Amino acid sequence: MNFFDDLEFPFAAHVEDGHCRTHTPLYYGIQYNQAGSLELKIGSEQKRTVSGSFAFITHPGVQFSYHLLPGEKHNYYAVCFTGERVSKFLESGLLSLEPVIYPIHDRGRFMRTILDLIAMRSIGRREICVNLVENLLLQIRFSSERKRAVEITPYQCRALEELAEKICRDYGAAWDFSAEAKKLFVSERHFRTLFAQINDLPPLHFLLRIRLEKAAERLIHTRDTVKSISYECGFQDKFYFSRLFRKYYHLSPQQYRQEFSSFS
Repeated sequence: MNFFDDLEFPFAAHVEDGHCRTHTPLYYGIQYNQAGSLELKIGSEQKRTVSGSFAFITHPGVQFSYHLLPGEKHNYYAVCFTGERVSKFLESGLLSLEPVIYPIHDRGRFMRTILDLIAMRSIGRREICVNLVENLLLQIRFSSERKRAVEITPYQCRALEELAEKICRDYGAAWDFSAEAKKLFVSERHFRTLFAQINDLPPLHFLLRIRLEKAAERLIHTRDTVKSISYECGFQDKFYFSRLFRKYYHLSPQQYRQEFSSFS
């Protein structure tokens, strides 16, 4: 028996802005709204308007409805799954069916995990999809348990979220976090604390993780050399890149490519 046969993914995709739906699902689902406001009702709960980056769980037998308010950019995604493994998620507490709205603090990471799952589903890599959906559930759980350690102003919160998005887009650049701290009029140490509170990692570790994840994508989906991939992802030393990559993925770049490459 294939170890991953006990979980299937009937649907995983982006939902267009302006969408409106009332539905009683047949499957379990992770619904994710990255930005903007929407009207939401789950089961017998009162309809409410919620905003920002958050996730909620849907499941068979309980109706939910949402209205992605027009004129707003949402980046709304839905991932549906079913199978015997769900009972293990429920028994372990990894999956809760409470009608709770979970704020997602590291929205860049959450979005990348969903996009990876959608991509792996499209090429039939169910074993990777199982790992990714468990990762999403863990992120939801940790996000719900997280408490703010220091006060962050709305301005700082927006600035740090925007900075994380810029790093994700321009991960190969030579980032100067000392300069970024000055933009917020805080010390470098306090800047690292604030950044980690919003994005779960200090800025340098966040940058390295993004670079390694982008390098992993390129190893799978291109035939570029390890040296060129490491350089374009911001690593000037191929051997340093290889050591970090092995530490993060427990495989060398070449081994990772051989294991997961999309090329036959």
